[in-house]
Amino acid sequence: MSLWSGAPINNYKEHNLADQLPEVRRLLFAEKTAEAEELLWKIIQPSSKLHRSHFGNSEILGYLDIESSAQSAVANYRRSLDLDQALAQVTYIKDNVTFRREVFSSAADQVIVVRFMADQPGQISFSARLGRPEFMTTESLDSDGLVMSGQLRGAEGKGANGMKYMARLKAITKGGRVSSADGKLQVKGADAVTLLIACGTDYQPKPKDFRKQSFESTVVKQIDAAAGKSYDELRGKHIAAHQELFQRVRLQIGTPDAKLASLPTDLRLMRYNSDDPGLIAQVFQYGRYLLISSSRPGSMPANLQGLWIGSTNPSWNGDYHFDLNVQMVYWPAEVCGLPECALPLVDLMNIVAEYGRQTARLCHAAEGWAVHGMTNPFGYTWPRPDNRWGYLPGSGAWILQPLWEHYAFTLDEEYLRRVWPIFKGAGEFWLSWLVEDPKSGKLVSGPASSPESQYFAADGSLRGLCMGPAYDQQCVWELFTEILEAAEVLDIEDGFTKKVAAARAQLQGPDIGKDGRILEWSKEYRERDRKHRHRSHLVGLYPGRQISMATPDTFQAAAKSLDGRGSAGAGWVPPWDAGLNARLRRGDRALQNINRSMRHGLLINLLGRGGREFQMDANSGLTAGIAEMLLQSHQGFIELLPALPTSWNKGYIKGLRARGGFEVDLTWDNGRLETATVKSNMGNSCRIRYGSLARDFDVKKGNTILLDQSLKM
Repeated sequence: MSLWSGAPINNYKEHNLADQLPEVRRLLFAEKTAEAEELLWKIIQPSSKLHRSHFGNSEILGYLDIESSAQSAVANYRRSLDLDQALAQVTYIKDNVTFRREVFSSAADQVIVVRFMADQPGQISFSARLGRPEFMTTESLDSDGLVMSGQLRGAEGKGANGMKYMARLKAITKGGRVSSADGKLQVKGADAVTLLIACGTDYQPKPKDFRKQSFESTVVKQIDAAAGKSYDELRGKHIAAHQELFQRVRLQIGTPDAKLASLPTDLRLMRYNSDDPGLIAQVFQYGRYLLISSSRPGSMPANLQGLWIGSTNPSWNGDYHFDLNVQMVYWPAEVCGLPECALPLVDLMNIVAEYGRQTARLCHAAEGWAVHGMTNPFGYTWPRPDNRWGYLPGSGAWILQPLWEHYAFTLDEEYLRRVWPIFKGAGEFWLSWLVEDPKSGKLVSGPASSPESQYFAADGSLRGLCMGPAYDQQCVWELFTEILEAAEVLDIEDGFTKKVAAARAQLQGPDIGKDGRILEWSKEYRERDRKHRHRSHLVGLYPGRQISMATPDTFQAAAKSLDGRGSAGAGWVPPWDAGLNARLRRGDRALQNINRSMRHGLLINLLGRGGREFQMDANSGLTAGIAEMLLQSHQGFIELLPALPTSWNKGYIKGLRARGGFEVDLTWDNGRLETATVKSNMGNSCRIRYGSLARDFDVKKGNTILLDQSLKM
């Protein structure tokens, strides 16, 4: 849903910040960090204050309130979510009548459907309202419907001058009667009832490109079309569309335990320990379910909370954080067989790239486009005056990695040509932005921060800015590598690509400190928090590829860096650690990270513990981490079971994807590979590795090879 308060910023030109950058850089190179930060915040603060008033936040459209007048006691209440069919169900008994309710959101028909059923005729009676906390008018529509509409706060948060929206509710009854008056639906004595909800907004990132047809008429057409179908038709079409995506991947770990599987999820999570691998498989699929449900072609991409923000003022604005969160949301898309679900991010990045050109020019004196730690649907790209998270140019390079991965897994050249301008614009920015370190001669980014982390400067003060933090340097190496590989595929060799190749060769690479860890900043500063939850200086290990077994020194330094961070933190921290440990081939440690997330992070997400809102990134990160333990393909070959934990003695995975257009099924027993099935969707040769074994295969398009534990056909 694209409902946001706020508005686009049209006055960037009034805030030219770039003139002071040479002085900021001079001060940072001279290690006069306090003076550098003071100067930078002085020039950013006025524009940042104005821009905050335009930024807005993602908002829930509204609530459907159902009220039943009967006060009888309820027995045998059960609420469930079927991941395979994407159906939420409620059943209970009241006055010896069994009631059942099903709810689903149909991507196929673009409606939310709520079905009320009972095992005896004439038993369903209730009232229904549409509402939200503010900026809302609800009216009755005919005898069986309601319409809710309004306009949110826009620029500077003043009044209702922002985005418009509309939701329509329609009731279809079997038996009984339905009436609508004073913004309220009343159903009495029905055998069954279907409620349909369709909604839309006037969100227009590029008004000249949008259809002339109003969003209101689209909503009317959607609900009328759905009303012309039976409930069984709507349900069947929804399930088919969902399962076409969901059933591509199957996972089983260990032997299914019917007793554990019968437990309610909250109890199962609260008693979770490593003897319940079936719950891990369920959580793996839950992450895929969330991505399917919140990111489809034509929709807005999933944000930190997916679609489940639950209020008009969500934490973190319900926005798009580019210093980790959005990337993690999309980590499982390609490897877990959901490439379509990654495409909405392309649409958002087209908007960011367009508006980010002003930021590159006015804030960085650079060509191309730039973005810092966050954006919104209006293409916000400006930095904020905070040395922990406000000035993060490296995020603009990292957020393109999911776009590259879509090509790497699918080898879709038409897609690659479509996104090439976004990559080229990002490359142009970095060619303009990078400068030579006067001591090393290497190219470094700056001023820049390492997300949310700080160090003690020479004067004892806490600082965050420097020249050449590992986060930026690794993100830019990944971007330059993606650009060069894309140019080779697209047969592009020009002055731009030659400059990118030369700049990559001159980049300051991962540096190792005296204690054997990768340096987070350009100098060996004392960290404020050595156990800090961000692993930003390890993006080159995972999800990147700059640090791997092919670079043994930095590979070992990355392992020591990760171990030095400790195991504190919940939310997205354990899933990221699982992926990092999987890349380090440490399956048992990766499982420890998963167990920690199951015991802590998911209790917050699923059960509302700790007073925190739902965070989708942790769920996606878990799914991606599990996949990474079973299959890797980032080093130019397909590696089978690279980080299988000792306790996952047997199991199977079907439908994982590998870079190069391959699909892989695996079975294992006694902790060893049993069979591997590899299908080539594009007809390429591949190298397959398992442990110390490695073999090359040439698989024709559409063909499949079956391998045993010795990688023999």
